[in-house]
Amino acid sequence: MAETRPAGRAAALRLLKQSKGLTAQELAAALAISPVAVRKHLDALRQEGLVTVRLRRQGMGRPSYVYLLTPAAAALFPQGYQQMLVDVLQDLLATDGEQKVRRLLEARADRQRRSYEGRLAALDPEQRVQELARLRNEDGYMTALEEDDEGFILRQYNCPIQDVSRRFRQACGCEVDLFRRLLGVKRIERLETVLNDDPSCAYRIPKAAGGEP
Repeated sequence: MAETRPAGRAAALRLLKQSKGLTAQELAAALAISPVAVRKHLDALRQEGLVTVRLRRQGMGRPSYVYLLTPAAAALFPQGYQQMLVDVLQDLLATDGEQKVRRLLEARADRQRRSYEGRLAALDPEQRVQELARLRNEDGYMTALEEDDEGFILRQYNCPIQDVSRRFRQACGCEVDLFRRLLGVKRIERLETVLNDDPSCAYRIPKAAGGEP
């Protein structure tokens, strides 16, 4: 879940996940650390956007401030969405065939294309590539863009649908087609893929990128 964080912060996240909100004093008691130490953890988690604070009024006593997880913190805990999607696609493949699965993946890529097009429409070819890299980064693909004499290399170090792509390679083909249509190029070369244990999914985009798809 949060193994890369200090143990106190990871433990605080787990406790907050299991509660309706805890005060700093309650967290300190549960973690067996000082209130000062727990507040340092909470401040760091608030800066990450994972924790928020809310005033809680109770009976006749003084109100207290409780800490709760934000919606963004949900991603830190195990999720079953990808496996569920894989299961659904496998059932669809068994009953309706490969064409139906491909149409669904193409429909997803088409939705992405429509959401990206407005940000790319008024840009020149080079700016389109740069903006596409930014958009993919915003969508969780951890992108990096390199430029050389031949063109660009767009690297994606994370695949949010990697489990789906591993089972249904059509998703990778849809991604290439998405880039081709957005950038107006006929050929985009895939240099590497995380599905082959490469460090990234990397695409060669020629300098001539631009124009109408």
